[in-house]
Amino acid sequence: MRSTTAPTPGPASARRATPVLKPPARIAADASAFPEVAPTSERSWLEVVAGLPLLELPALTAVTIVSPHPDDETLAAGGLIFALRSLGVAVQVLAVTDGEGSHPGHPALAAVRCAEQSEALDRLGVDTAPVRLGFADGAVAAGEAGLVDAIERHSSNAELIVAPWKGDGHTDHGACGRAALEAARRTGADVLAYPVWAWQWAHPADLAVLPMRRHELDEGAHEAKLSAMRCYPSQTTGAFGAVILDEGVLARFRRRSEVFVDAR
Repeated sequence: MRSTTAPTPGPASARRATPVLKPPARIAADASAFPEVAPTSERSWLEVVAGLPLLELPALTAVTIVSPHPDDETLAAGGLIFALRSLGVAVQVLAVTDGEGSHPGHPALAAVRCAEQSEALDRLGVDTAPVRLGFADGAVAAGEAGLVDAIERHSSNAELIVAPWKGDGHTDHGACGRAALEAARRTGADVLAYPVWAWQWAHPADLAVLPMRRHELDEGAHEAKLSAMRCYPSQTTGAFGAVILDEGVLARFRRRSEVFVDAR
């Protein structure tokens, strides 16, 4: 997850039309692509989330998780991942990029972020190493056709693909969301989409048009997710420079609920 790429969500064909909203324009060339101060408080978001219908999952044997950058899968779907593994569901994480773009100028960062992700997934009970696809951080859209093929190839047995919401506002997230939808169209899998950066730029009315569902985390899943979130000091501290995931951002993912868009 990184905030240095200007948001350019684009249209995509899906099995059901889901509105694609436009987040705020980039503030300045050297600024975040999203407002530094979120227009909606976490308190307001909690009220919205509490009113969402519960997510009901069918019986599953295999699920693919598409993660644009190391940490996105943990932040947005860590509780779901833990719950799936607790049920014996096979979970395969596709690490689209190594997250090297969060702090340019640090050649060792990619290896650090990959190691952080592996440790986080281990804490969530994932016993299969993530498949590292090696796309360039910030330029996933340039290889979107290849990403569709990769997701399809690694999801041939998956009944469900969990991927970023295509309207999330980050170019890599949008590309991953569109690619997941196309791959699912080919394989027949269902799709759940997760917002990450939308919490930073959206108003509740923006997201009210989406078929959002609430996944409740039990105590074990919540504790495992919090533990996994602590595996990313490269993003939560100033170890490499700017703090990408500050306390305001982290609060949205410490909730006892996760939010998914039914993107079928």
